Amino acid sequence: MYYLFYKLLLYLSFPFIFFFYFFEYKGQIFSDFSQRLGFFPSEIKKKINQSKDWLWIHAASVGEVRTATNLIIGLRKIFPEKMILLSTVTPTGRELAKKENLTDLVIYLPLDFKWAIRKILSFIKPALLILIESEIWPNFIQQTKIFGAKIVLVNGRISNKSYQRYKIFYPFICEVLSYIDFFAMRENTDGERIIALGAPREKVKITGNMKYDAVTQSPIHPVTNFKRLGFKPEEVVWVCGSTREGEEEIILEVYLEVLKKYPNLKLILALRHLERIPEIENLLKQRNISFLRKSSLTINYELST
Repeated sequence: MYYLFYKLLLYLSFPFIFFFYFFEYKGQIFSDFSQRLGFFPSEIKKKINQSKDWLWIHAASVGEVRTATNLIIGLRKIFPEKMILLSTVTPTGRELAKKENLTDLVIYLPLDFKWAIRKILSFIKPALLILIESEIWPNFIQQTKIFGAKIVLVNGRISNKSYQRYKIFYPFICEVLSYIDFFAMRENTDGERIIALGAPREKVKITGNMKYDAVTQSPIHPVTNFKRLGFKPEEVVWVCGSTREGEEEIILEVYLEVLKKYPNLKLILALRHLERIPEIENLLKQRNISFLRKSSLTINYELST
């Protein structure tokens, strides 16, 4: 009954979903929108048909892809004979996954329509599906389970906002969670929340935050790194990381004020969502602030000694 209501809601929401993707990703979605509907080009199907031993990892965007890096390396060691598929939701997530080149195939996850999910599962039947963080897609989870896969949620997190929302739909969420075989949650709070939503306690373990596993200590001195980025020793550098919409305007206004007193001050903006780069470039241009993308410095960075 709950899945039937969810199906109806999805169909009614499709026009809004379409326009959301269009405006959120500035038209990038059209280049591969067929994948969102479960239609994949022949070269992808050919790649999938090369093996019947597939592991499927789903990581929504850049942060989740980075979190999955060490996991993928570990899976390669444990299951060297397995092929690994990585699906993402955002274009930036897919670009990073392709750049890292750790998996055999990178695709967009189809929208959570039952027919779209079944379409891809008709030619790839993974033995294991690994969901990163909080990627709970009801039809994706149910249909993958029906097709015979084991399902694991890793680095699981349930924010208070999500928890309050999920509680409203408790019977439905409880059914969805029943298809998941194991929950590796970040913290005790996340574990208790997922249990309260219907996950069996014996299937829930607290494993810590995998993002910390991806952090490595660079042997290069920080001053050397700044030189590689083109900064001079006498320049002061202000780093603003993981910025979100609305924060950059405040940062830039403060930066311009501080610049009057400290003309050598440089600013590094590291956005939370990389698809917002064109938007931030416009903000910088409006304020006559000269800037460079780090990607334009990549060659110098790699060639420096």
